[in-house]
Amino acid sequence: MKVIVIGGSTAGMTAVSKLKRILKDDVEIVAYQKLKYPSLGSCGIPYYVGKHFDKPESMIARTAEQFQNNGILVKTGCEITKVDFEAKTVYGINLETKEEFIDTYDKLIISVGATPRKLNLAGEAASNVFTGTTLEAAVALRDSLATIKNVVIIGGGFIGLEFCESFGLAGKNITLIEADKWVSRKLIDEDIAQLLVTDLENKGIKIKTNAKVTEFIVKNNKVTKIKLSSEEEISADLVLVGIGVMPNTAFLKETTLKMNNFGAILVNDQFETNIKDVYAVGDCVMTKNVIDDSLHYISLATVAAKNGKVLGNILAGKKDRFPGAIGTAIIQVFDSEIARTGYTKEQAIANGFTAKEVVITGTDHTHYVADAKPVTVKIIYDQKAKIILGAQIFGYNKATLRINALIPLIWTKTKINEIEYLDLPYSPPFAKSVDVLNVVLAKINED
Repeated sequence: MKVIVIGGSTAGMTAVSKLKRILKDDVEIVAYQKLKYPSLGSCGIPYYVGKHFDKPESMIARTAEQFQNNGILVKTGCEITKVDFEAKTVYGINLETKEEFIDTYDKLIISVGATPRKLNLAGEAASNVFTGTTLEAAVALRDSLATIKNVVIIGGGFIGLEFCESFGLAGKNITLIEADKWVSRKLIDEDIAQLLVTDLENKGIKIKTNAKVTEFIVKNNKVTKIKLSSEEEISADLVLVGIGVMPNTAFLKETTLKMNNFGAILVNDQFETNIKDVYAVGDCVMTKNVIDDSLHYISLATVAAKNGKVLGNILAGKKDRFPGAIGTAIIQVFDSEIARTGYTKEQAIANGFTAKEVVITGTDHTHYVADAKPVTVKIIYDQKAKIILGAQIFGYNKATLRINALIPLIWTKTKINEIEYLDLPYSPPFAKSVDVLNVVLAKINED
């Protein structure tokens, strides 16, 4: 059996690594990767720019040579431009030599990931505008720290927020621009977002919401100012655009492969597409939400890795399926932390739930042990079904890891009246005898 992988990112390479370990010499695997390297852990880029570590190559989980040593051929710098599904043939170009090539498969894995969304403004290709998603961009961003003063970050998602720390640690003047009503609206509710915004503003970071970028003012191929819809102009030595991503599937648009309007591929719980022997995984597919079985676009490395493991098992002949996800994520920006899972209240209402919320602020451990900090827990629940739909936690000292106690309750749809007395651990340096989670769960149970 010959398996071709389009894309060298987490999901696809995890799948074929698992497959190779099981089938060994009974499978031939070739991966075509557009970049010069596979398996980049791009989540580490803000931390490299912020000088949390010094070797950018450490973000590459496994090199092409390491894959080859395990019997997987990775052809880097090769872009697949067309697929003939009937003939089981892929067509591509070597980006370095410009030579075209053709290859055939028995099984095809589409793991092309996602590509940064663009503002589609003149000047967006200027030399000091970055998306911060490649190894080369990471190095360029860090190298620029010595020569820049004013940084404009466009997009207040988790990546944009993490870059606030990257440039803040270097003492730069930072302005974050968000077109929506509040930062990370797709991930957290406004009250939780405001807790983080307050901390960032106290550190001198300017955050502008309900603000739309209308123009890049460019001089000598560099953006010098950003113009907003309010006519305000903001000076910029460097611009980072982080307004989200979209599936990197444009080259498949004219094929019979089923995708939604967003370009995400539709798959079942075994990652089969509508075309025989063609599978798709990772940031280019739609994911089932465990809470209500609705389909969502969830671009997270954790989900992609699980996709790959399941598909590897399936291609090797083992029984497996992917149950879905609930969008769990966590970030730290300076010393502030946010964790989230499931639906926001806004999303829960939009999905037809009778959604209510409880928000409780306590402390992360006992007051008599030094450094006790506030921690705020928000739980969104369905008043009719009596289940938790989502949770958000803001705090410090890694207090947000409490989210791990709430995830299984959402995943299993545990009834609210069964969890008020959840047996959580207690020790003065870690928590109070009645933890803030117990308080919020008791409050929900009163409804």
